[in-house]
Amino acid sequence: MTEYVQTSDGQIHADFARRAGQILLQYERLSRNLDPREQFDATLAVSLLQSLLTSFIELSRLKAMKPRYSQYLDVPIDASPPRLGLNPSAIRWSWRSAAGLRYRDVIESIRNSLSHPTPQDGSRPLPTTGFTARATSVGEIDGYCFVQSPWVEKGGRQLLKRFRPELRQVQECSKLREELTAWGRRHDVMLEADERDGILVPCLGGQPFVPFIEVILSTCELRVFVLALADIIGGEQAVGTVARTHEVL
Repeated sequence: MTEYVQTSDGQIHADFARRAGQILLQYERLSRNLDPREQFDATLAVSLLQSLLTSFIELSRLKAMKPRYSQYLDVPIDASPPRLGLNPSAIRWSWRSAAGLRYRDVIESIRNSLSHPTPQDGSRPLPTTGFTARATSVGEIDGYCFVQSPWVEKGGRQLLKRFRPELRQVQECSKLREELTAWGRRHDVMLEADERDGILVPCLGGQPFVPFIEVILSTCELRVFVLALADIIGGEQAVGTVARTHEVL
């Protein structure tokens, strides 16, 4: 099976993405008459999502994505109309700036939450990278919550060591200041490294700061998101008009 095809105009199309979208649609047709408790389309969609997001991000980095799609990557997430099935009101992040949060940021955060998962039980003092299903009162999945929190240890109890160096670790303190400056430049915010109890702590506006992005997708939004990605990656011969019908591209 040919999975990647290089076209004459330099665009890379992933044949597996086209088939991934078709698999989801095919499963929906075949499972239509099953008991809701035996329908696993949301689980299938999440499984497909990780591969599609990885390919989507690589295509964008290679600049092999068509301009009509790549131009949206740097659009603020709260710009109208919403795209890719993502609901801006269901996206939360821990900083505010003139630059805002872009579609690129959200897409990469969902991909990272799938690639580096930790349990999301709400009992930890700090947010951790990972994802979890959201269930109804009768146990059916009605959506997923994706979280990216790259500065926090897996246990969710403290920052990674490089984000809390002791003051006597001069070189590590210098690296932290440089990293905070670079992060602030990318996101148009001013971060500081403040001294707290013998260590340096990332701060924003004088308060300890932990960057995180949380995205909640209903099963319907997840479906549209997966099919939209399949259309973009697969090119003109992909799933078809599913994503375009929903006006999400």
